[in-house]
Amino acid sequence: MSANPFDQGCRYLCKMEPIAMIAWLMSIPRDDFTFHDWLDTRRIPFPGEPNRTCDTVAYLDSLMDGGRAWAVIIEFQITPDAKMFGWLMVYGGHVWLELKPRKGKRDRFEVGAIIVNLTNKRLTARDMHWKSAKLRLQMDPIERNLSELQAATILSDIESGTAPMVILPWIPLMQGGCEPDIIEKWIQIAKSEPDRERRGDFGHLAKVFAGAVGCKEVWKSRLEEWNVVRSEVVDEWKAETVQKSIRSILKARFGSIPKSVEDALASITDLDVLESLVAPSAIAPDMKTFRSALPKAGE
Repeated sequence: MSANPFDQGCRYLCKMEPIAMIAWLMSIPRDDFTFHDWLDTRRIPFPGEPNRTCDTVAYLDSLMDGGRAWAVIIEFQITPDAKMFGWLMVYGGHVWLELKPRKGKRDRFEVGAIIVNLTNKRLTARDMHWKSAKLRLQMDPIERNLSELQAATILSDIESGTAPMVILPWIPLMQGGCEPDIIEKWIQIAKSEPDRERRGDFGHLAKVFAGAVGCKEVWKSRLEEWNVVRSEVVDEWKAETVQKSIRSILKARFGSIPKSVEDALASITDLDVLESLVAPSAIAPDMKTFRSALPKAGE
């Protein structure tokens, strides 16, 4: 479950409108809770993923039960992970041990989790109950399977204001989400977003998620006629992915990468330039030849 465009896209949407997103995922009114912030979990790597940090752990106060402080872990899965129950047990335990509310009387968070499966579904919840021995261990996260939702219904909810606009990019993942009439309705609703850059992000992210269900070209062709701005954030993710691909190819072919080449690659943020370097990384006979393909400083 290392970082990928789908995971990055979900986290970006979640942080774009956290209150609206969390309320929708939990199926509760927005005034049932207070959102404080995203907790700093950099010290707590997600188990099984040494380079992965879950940065979507929400600090919430539940206003319906005395204002209890909750640390709610929000995890997105492109394909449901059979080990997610175990990962959440370990990660949730570390969150409980290492993080404390910044305000309030209690010195420990209540800990919960929301699992969003972008494709397919799998039951993460477990209730291990040995009745005669009176042993019980239970975890029951909220699970949202986008593939079970009807795209037409969700679009109507967004149009009526009962679902937030920020979930628009997930429509391709839902049932009927790649049908022409659904895409046309999506365009009409997305056009009502007053922020031009956000409209651009919605369009680009919809195409990203459409790729997860094999209908990226359908969405791409439909959105060509829709004037969306180029999404800087999506280009940034793509650039990071291409940089990693180039490094992986070079390491596989030459064993190591000179610091000068590493620094040169890290300094390139233009997606088109990076994509032009993929072929040289794969066919250059030696590192010197690849280095000569890198743009000179100031170019």
